[in-house]
Amino acid sequence: MNRTLSALAAGLILSLSAGAALAQGGALSAEQRAQIEARCAENPERCEKMKARLDAARERCAADPARCEEVKAERREKWADRKAACEADPAACEARKAELRQKRDKMKAACDADPAACEARKAELREKWEARQAQQP
Repeated sequence: MNRTLSALAAGLILSLSAGAALAQGGALSAEQRAQIEARCAENPERCEKMKARLDAARERCAADPARCEEVKAERREKWADRKAACEADPAACEARKAELRQKRDKMKAACDADPAACEARKAELREKWEARQAQQP
């Protein structure tokens, strides 16, 4: 259970708050664990899918550890580049964040207006994402 929760937590935290997790050295706070447990209680099916994806990723990394380290290094480098760019030009980062918030709000409004179309779009994007993930180690 603990191992499964840790694996799930790692995936969810990276997707939801990579910066916070990285700032803490990858460790999860009690608050983060509580958030994950609450989300899993609300939607156990989503958590099971996340666990399956994490298990598949773990297997790919076991099969090709060098590739996994390469991908991790690339992600760390991109994160460091973004952090440096934001430190150099905080206004540009805030503008980008505002743009993303606005885009998210617009999508939420569209989903509230037409949930069926929204679910279809989410399914399409999820399939594309899963296809890309299957190609990576």
